[in-house]
Amino acid sequence: MNGTWNRVTVYSQDGEPLHNAQFGAGSSNAPYAQMRDMEVADLDGDGKQEIVVGTHERLLVALDSQCRKVWSR
Repeated sequence: MNGTWNRVTVYSQDGEPLHNAQFGAGSSNAPYAQMRDMEVADLDGDGKQEIVVGTHERLLVALDSQCRKVWSR
């Protein structure tokens, strides 16, 4: 979700929200520009997908499948 409040949410196949990572409020100047890009990939070769998110502030965050932080740079 990108807007006045920014977050990454993992949903079930039925559309039920399962897990959530909050990124906070968007900028009042450009509220829909906070979350810039997202990719899903197996970063560490363990057979599980991670979520990688880039923000407007040049923050790069990797989350596990339950939206728990793996690392950030």
